[in-house]
Amino acid sequence: MPQSHSKIIVHVIFSTSERYPFLVEHFRTELHMYMSGILNNLSGKAIEVGSIEDHIHILLSMPRDKSVADIVRTLKVSTTKWIKQNKFVGREFAWQSGYAAFSVSAMDYVRVVRYIRNQRQHHGTISFHEEFESMLSSVGIDTNDS
Repeated sequence: MPQSHSKIIVHVIFSTSERYPFLVEHFRTELHMYMSGILNNLSGKAIEVGSIEDHIHILLSMPRDKSVADIVRTLKVSTTKWIKQNKFVGREFAWQSGYAAFSVSAMDYVRVVRYIRNQRQHHGTISFHEEFESMLSSVGIDTNDS
């Protein structure tokens, strides 16, 4: 086979430093578009990007030559510089150091897209911490192991 092909869909979640509500409404749409552009430049594709004030969800089709860690590192470094250069927030912006990444089947990604689009409503009933712990638990990740 002379060509390499892949279709790996990943749901990535990471939060702002100390879960501070940096991601205010006035630049959130631009941030989502900027992240989509970064992914395109890395030969990946943003399927859906959604956030509320203290964290972000990205459903993406992975580039075949990059790791999840490479993608997240590039997204965090690039967006941090962009947010600071554009002075979108009044205090020192930073992302939290960790992240979560979950594989998503091609048949199930529509459900994840809906979930990401409805973050505002979803977090009216559950906190980010509760959501995150539930997601980790549902895929068998024990947070006491790390």
